[in-house]
Amino acid sequence: MNKERYKQVMNHIQMPEHCEQQILEKIESNAKPVLHRRTWKRNVSAGLAVAACVGVIGMISVSAIQGTNWIRQLFPNSSDEAATAQYAVEQAGNVSAFSADLEDLDAELVSAFADESNLYYAVHLTPKTNDPEKYTNQFTISPTGNQWFTGETRMDLMTTGSTATTPEENGYLFTNKIHLDNGTWKNQTVFKEEIQAQLWQGENYGKLAQNFGVIGTISITIDLQSEPQQTVYTASGQWNNEKGFLNIEQVILQPLTLTIDGTADNQTNRAEQVSVILADGSTVAGEYMSSGYRNQGIVTENLTQVEQFLYLEKPVDPTAVTAVQMDDVTIPLTCKADNTILAPSSMTATLSDFTISGMDGFTVTPLGVISDGTNLAMVMNAAPDDPTALPEGFQIDMDFLSLQVDGKPISEFLDSGVSTCEKGNDGEYVITCKIQMGAFLQEQADVQFDLHTSDHSSRGTVAFHLDNIQKIPSMTYTADGTWKHYVEIQNSYRLFNVQQITCFTSHIKLTGPMDPDLMAQPESVSVILTDGTEVTTTNLQQGKGGTIAGYGILHQPDGTGVLEFDLSQPINPNAVASIKLDDVTISLTKTTTE
Repeated sequence: MNKERYKQVMNHIQMPEHCEQQILEKIESNAKPVLHRRTWKRNVSAGLAVAACVGVIGMISVSAIQGTNWIRQLFPNSSDEAATAQYAVEQAGNVSAFSADLEDLDAELVSAFADESNLYYAVHLTPKTNDPEKYTNQFTISPTGNQWFTGETRMDLMTTGSTATTPEENGYLFTNKIHLDNGTWKNQTVFKEEIQAQLWQGENYGKLAQNFGVIGTISITIDLQSEPQQTVYTASGQWNNEKGFLNIEQVILQPLTLTIDGTADNQTNRAEQVSVILADGSTVAGEYMSSGYRNQGIVTENLTQVEQFLYLEKPVDPTAVTAVQMDDVTIPLTCKADNTILAPSSMTATLSDFTISGMDGFTVTPLGVISDGTNLAMVMNAAPDDPTALPEGFQIDMDFLSLQVDGKPISEFLDSGVSTCEKGNDGEYVITCKIQMGAFLQEQADVQFDLHTSDHSSRGTVAFHLDNIQKIPSMTYTADGTWKHYVEIQNSYRLFNVQQITCFTSHIKLTGPMDPDLMAQPESVSVILTDGTEVTTTNLQQGKGGTIAGYGILHQPDGTGVLEFDLSQPINPNAVASIKLDDVTISLTKTTTE
């Protein structure tokens, strides 16, 4: 930026004289030769003075300086550029650095901002040569498809994107918007993409005249400071045309994006017009990605499950949407209930009288205990007096055979248990013990067990008292579905007819007739809650059947079997609608409360 370009803008924008003087001084101090490699990092102290003067018009001012409205280029169908620019200002702090290394081009960042899974940026490009063969109105740059996220390739997260290059004064305006199809930006994520240059000619740039190939890379650091606004809605409606249908099951709203999840018989079919309807009756339209980018914003998750992603023409309040309009079909939305997933903190028990004996050379302290009545999980910290004296690979584990609750031995209550040990950078160990019981604990309990080390040089006994143990009732459901396991060597199936499912907060138990030779479990198991949330499960590390029958499998003498799984997060047992075993979904009906 220079004074001449600044004055061009100021012919259209008025601000207080002291603000203008501060900006002019800033421009003067930055007047220096442009380097081949341009790097930008957020400078909070320097930026505050300018931001205080420019405020809301900051983004619009920059775009005017470049000679082209970058908001219009990023959002070609925008119905409120001022509102979009204001949102960009609010989110600008989520991008902390920018750099570009482009052959024969200098890059100046115009704007960049991000939310949970989207990145938007605009860059002014200045040619370093006046080569008329290359730099014409038909010159354009675009990503090659090679993208990295903190070293990972785009294949790890996949992306949908849309770019544009427009000639402007002294160069070109390049804009790009990136959407992650799977995942979100992590803390301090560096997004890097390879850029190529091309020369197009003919009407609508329809014919490629020359490909200049890769010209360098652009890197942007995303550092989300806070969770972006987001509202998840459940839906039940169908849009269809002559090409197929889409059953809408879930809708996710962020201020500038709309995501529609559902099942379809044509993974690339889409509505011509999509918009959201706000509580005041107004509508805001959405636009799909440009043609050729990840099926125009439609992502196939499996054979029938699809996600359709759209940009909104202006920012909306995600909590103020009542319906989605797809062509002539209106689909009402209901805010997704948030009481089906339980917070672990709501199950915290009160621990007292903690004692440790026989664990010489370590200081062992409890970090916390949670329980839902049938599950008991405890985390402890073990700090060695001399970390350098411990052998490589040293571990500390819970001795389940010594476990007692209220003086009762393991055989009277334990279904399964697992102990893990992680060593931190400070040399201390975090020990996690999880116990799954077949009977409920009372509101109070005395717990005792032994710890043992991998080199057997130390052994200690842990004892403590628990109060305020939560007793969250389980729910038993009737079911009628069959899961089949194919045994290739015998060219036959082993069957498990699921007739009953008992759901606890942290695990599930499936029962029903089971082939006595069945030793395998489904590759994927999940419960689907009443609000549509899907919670996956994990194998029990030590199941009733042991390693012979397979983790979590128990065969009964009457020909029935039991299959148990841990849940990845605690749920409300009263809010389960169905269970999914691989590709088999089984509906559930409530029977009794235990």
